[in-house]
Amino acid sequence: AGGGAGGGRCSTMLEGFSIETTPQTSAKVEDHSAILPAGTRVYVAAIPGVALEDVSALCARLKREGLTAVPHVAARSFRDQQTLAAFLAQLQEGGVEDVLLIAGDVSEAGAYPSSIALLETGLIQAHGIRRVDVAGHPEGSPHMNTSAAHQGSDAIAHVVEKAAWAEKEGIALSLVTQVCFDIDKVGEYVRALRASGVAAPVRVGIPGPASLASIVKYAAVCGVGPSLSLLTSNPARVLSLATQAASGAGGVSDPAPLVAALLAQVDKGGLGDVSLHLFSFGGLSRTAEWASRAAREQQQQH
Repeated sequence: AGGGAGGGRCSTMLEGFSIETTPQTSAKVEDHSAILPAGTRVYVAAIPGVALEDVSALCARLKREGLTAVPHVAARSFRDQQTLAAFLAQLQEGGVEDVLLIAGDVSEAGAYPSSIALLETGLIQAHGIRRVDVAGHPEGSPHMNTSAAHQGSDAIAHVVEKAAWAEKEGIALSLVTQVCFDIDKVGEYVRALRASGVAAPVRVGIPGPASLASIVKYAAVCGVGPSLSLLTSNPARVLSLATQAASGAGGVSDPAPLVAALLAQVDKGGLGDVSLHLFSFGGLSRTAEWASRAAREQQQQH
């Protein structure tokens, strides 16, 4: 179950996958280059209670180990411009050129009420950042300051605004979606982006091999609360995932069905440049091994 990776077409989608970690999770990994292909984009989640120095230190370590470090930068978490500038300076010292910019928890009263407000400071460009990834919300987000009825259109409008900023500033832009269990919704979202003129690459967030308990445990700290709410409010979805976990190797779910569903969406056309972003939910080595095996299968077939 967890080992098949869905065959050649499934592994095609896994070429160039990215993966999520935290300083706590990566502290258990002796050498990331032993479990991930060189150059893999490794996103370092900004979770509550973790010092910014720990995030920047892990990013520098990932760079030394031959990987591409992409730290989360949560706009609302910075109390003032000095704190933001100091963090970006630490990242620059470690050779970081990519960030994932998120708005952050709406309950945080920092210096920047939104991610676009942070972008407009000019500090991103001033500290050598060449690529900015932004969050995509196929299912909307409770952190958007808008009604649920308008979250879909607002989710697109926010990306359009950031794409315009990136084009003006000469910064490469990509999207990374929140973890999503409804791939049809992802397809609708990406096609709406394309119809709005956003051609940026999209990394579709799905859970790696994980037990249902692990997904629930790590969802909040990895910033996937909206999708967790969707999951837990949908008994059929919970049952489906639990069934996958029960039948999977070691009691964990197999990501292959979600990858296959995404491939089906790609076959329908209109998605443009899409790839996979894997949320490891604390099981970094297990997720990396699953994805790397799938990527190797693809290489062997060509």
